[in-house]
Amino acid sequence: AELHRHLSPRWRPDFVLSLLSLQHMIPQLQVASIEHLCDALALGGLGYVQVLTGYAPAPYVDANCDPTRAVVEPGMHLHFLPLAEVHHHLEARGCVVDGTQPCDDYVSIPGRGSTAHCVVFSKARDVAVADERTTTTSSSSSGPPLFVSTFVGGD
Repeated sequence: AELHRHLSPRWRPDFVLSLLSLQHMIPQLQVASIEHLCDALALGGLGYVQVLTGYAPAPYVDANCDPTRAVVEPGMHLHFLPLAEVHHHLEARGCVVDGTQPCDDYVSIPGRGSTAHCVVFSKARDVAVADERTTTTSSSSSGPPLFVSTFVGGD
């Protein structure tokens, strides 16, 4: 059974945060982590993740996304997850993407062109609100700054 099904509603966090960590996981684990953050979030809660969304050259992608590279090759590994995938997996798990903006200042990869994005997401208290917010926020990437959101607060 999935962990989020065992969490009591009173123990669900109102806020989840991930900075400078997902990029060290292979993309499949990044997806699992992002989905878990959404699953664990309390209704009305807010999430913020920083994701490396592209870089070149990309040895992992060049090796057909072979997960054994992370085990057999020494040193720190960096992996990216396309921004569209981040949005897709958050929305598929019932979260709403409230805002996205480049945040390349968190990540600098010498000798590689890289992009990183910070994504703010929330879990709406009811489906009608989530549907309305998805429609209005997914049609445009511009808008208010990331730290302005429709977050209502915890229970």
